[in-house]
Amino acid sequence: MKILIVDDSKLNLQHAKDVIKKNNINCDVETSNSPVEAMEIIKEGSIDIVLLDIIMPVMTGLEVLQEIRSHPEFKDLIVLMFTSLNDKTNLQKSFELGANDYITKPIEEIEFISRVKAAIRIKANQNTVIEALKMLEKQNDRLKRTTIQLRETQYQLIQKEKLSAIGSLAAGIAHEINNPLGYLSSNYESLNKYIMVYKAVVKSYKELIVEQKIDTNEVIVAHSITKPISLKDDFEKLEFIDEDIEELLIDSRDGIDKVSKIIKSLLTFSSTDLSSEATCNSIEDIIDEVIIVLGNDYKKYTDIEKKIETSREYLCSRGELSQVFFNIILNAIQGIKSRYRDGRGQILIRIYEESGYINCKITDNGPGIKPEIVKDIFNPFFTTKDVGEGTGLGLSVCYDLIVNKYNGEINVESEINKGSAFTVKLPF
Repeated sequence: MKILIVDDSKLNLQHAKDVIKKNNINCDVETSNSPVEAMEIIKEGSIDIVLLDIIMPVMTGLEVLQEIRSHPEFKDLIVLMFTSLNDKTNLQKSFELGANDYITKPIEEIEFISRVKAAIRIKANQNTVIEALKMLEKQNDRLKRTTIQLRETQYQLIQKEKLSAIGSLAAGIAHEINNPLGYLSSNYESLNKYIMVYKAVVKSYKELIVEQKIDTNEVIVAHSITKPISLKDDFEKLEFIDEDIEELLIDSRDGIDKVSKIIKSLLTFSSTDLSSEATCNSIEDIIDEVIIVLGNDYKKYTDIEKKIETSREYLCSRGELSQVFFNIILNAIQGIKSRYRDGRGQILIRIYEESGYINCKITDNGPGIKPEIVKDIFNPFFTTKDVGEGTGLGLSVCYDLIVNKYNGEINVESEINKGSAFTVKLPF
């Protein structure tokens, strides 16, 4: 404990110091006969208790007290004022300015020691409370960090379980679709071969008719057939069928390929796993799969345009990046839908290289994000959507994957009523 005694009388200073020493009070005593010097000592921050005379030249004790209390860092400093019992006005003013106690002059040893000891006890208790408060603040900070970690862990567990369920569901659906798709594809190939045989036979008959000089305009009637045969009409029908079969086969092949691609995209997207193996992937292919998974509903009010400036592949978990781009593009689509209820919006996806990064910039002309909440959009559980419409986890997952796992960056630019742009930067 360190005590500063301030009095313009050196005699009073020495007397007070001697009384403290005589009574074996465990403290360090420093003295000053100058109010200005006393303020400099106090501002060094090592004083616990000040014994301050009221009547001093240049600067009164009341002015020193007022200066002390004007600094928030000295709010816990214990101040005792030296005053006479007859000076009631200055005594009242001392307490109004923030004095803790007073000591009457001339110094009476028993009172002096009692009040000094009381001040020391108050300061000791005060220090104990301050230390306890600091400890509580540290514990509170640890609890906050632990709570955040628990929430993030809980989310990751929920997300992993959710993705596992989606993966199982998608695998089951894919299996059920793949079976009929398999024999449909097989049957298509067989049918294609049969049609080629059929066309070859028809061609041979046509050549035979020409060779035998049979009149195709003649209607053939025979007892062995139930209906007269018009070669001309039959050949016209066959020519139409030949032309139409080509288009039907092309459309069927395209349909089979499209279904296969949808199943593959669904399986890739739903197989997102924190432990999934990293492979070299095309960012454009991942974007295409995400657009397929989003379905055709967005086409009613949104046009998606791609601008591909690099074909460089990136080593990553395909499912994880699918999750990132899915969340960003879905948010853009939902924003556009809320703004353009009767019109159409646009989303531009640009993939390019810059300064050692593969960048994917997704720009929309939706409603934009308010400047005051841009800093919060990547925080877990933060959402601007109505209750039940969003969890506030999508962009948090994006940030965690891109920044913490891939050592990349995810930046956002936004302007109200003009749109937003999210840039995912992946280091080479």
